[in-house]
Amino acid sequence: MQLVVCTTINFAQVFFYTTIGRMSLRIQEHISLKEFTTMKIGGTARYFAVVKRAEELQEAVIFAKEKEVPTVVLGGGSNVLVTDGEVTALTLKIEIEGIEWRDEGLSVVVIA
Repeated sequence: MQLVVCTTINFAQVFFYTTIGRMSLRIQEHISLKEFTTMKIGGTARYFAVVKRAEELQEAVIFAKEKEVPTVVLGGGSNVLVTDGEVTALTLKIEIEGIEWRDEGLSVVVIA
């Protein structure tokens, strides 16, 4: 995996780009999480990425393991309260389209 670091125009955030083959996932640092929750409160994520494909999710897991940080997953943001301060994890906003699920009695099957 190749890791490239560059800065944004305001130098407040640093972006990490991971590449595995042809895939590329943009991982940002110190991103406010209040914009991703319905209550519009909370602190920042140490690392943050929007995941739109299953392959990007794999890259995110590799990144978190390399940085030795836990992973936190956000869906729609309606059933979550984010603490003030910094969430010292890789926070993933999942926007994978086409996820299917079905209830099979005692288990739920999720297909992405």
